[in-house]
Amino acid sequence: MLKSKLFEFPNPDISEDFVYKLPGHNINSKCYLRFYSGQGKQIIILTELKDNPGTSITNCAEYLYEKLKNFLLKNYNIELAKDAILIEHYEANHYGDKEGERFALFNKTGNFQHLSPERLELIFSENYSSNWSVIALLDSWASEEADEQEQKETWEFLERNLRDSPFIEPKIEFWTIYQNLPNYPNKFVALKFITSTRTDELIVKDDLEEIRDIFESEGRRRIEPQPEEESTIVEIWM
Repeated sequence: MLKSKLFEFPNPDISEDFVYKLPGHNINSKCYLRFYSGQGKQIIILTELKDNPGTSITNCAEYLYEKLKNFLLKNYNIELAKDAILIEHYEANHYGDKEGERFALFNKTGNFQHLSPERLELIFSENYSSNWSVIALLDSWASEEADEQEQKETWEFLERNLRDSPFIEPKIEFWTIYQNLPNYPNKFVALKFITSTRTDELIVKDDLEEIRDIFESEGRRRIEPQPEEESTIVEIWM
């Protein structure tokens, strides 16, 4: 079955319900706050709650930095840094839509950017602890034992999230390896794509393992192609 939970969070310095009131609103809003202060920038993850009586994080993001700043200073005597990393989080199936867990960066002006599992892991590794490891759905792609049905469900999950995501459309970078292309007979060719657009970057090698070594050294994950995809495709690396 397709996994819905992407991460096990490290223990935060602060974790509690964060209640705030917006200008012109009589009803309090509520989300769950996780605050991390480690070896780099401060990290705040705000999780949207199903029992939130007020405005969602998505619809009031431009107010939240100042609200968080006042909250942390008043309750914990912590000064919220100007470059603090703010992350919105929706748990799996939040709206009963069978969607997976979702993350997005947001800033003081209320702009959002989709946050991939790999990038979230990098944020924590660089700013909190290099020993923290992510439990990611995408890890299943690297498993030689992942069956065909699980890989099919993973593809469907990605396609659905790219199509229906409430955040800014993410740019997904991946490489597709081909064999015996017309201009490169008896060669393995890796072409770089950004979402569905092919770029000019390519890698040409005689041996498939040479290309795999490059991508493995970059920490990429391998995906087997779907049966209906063209036969010249060997594999895909995210």
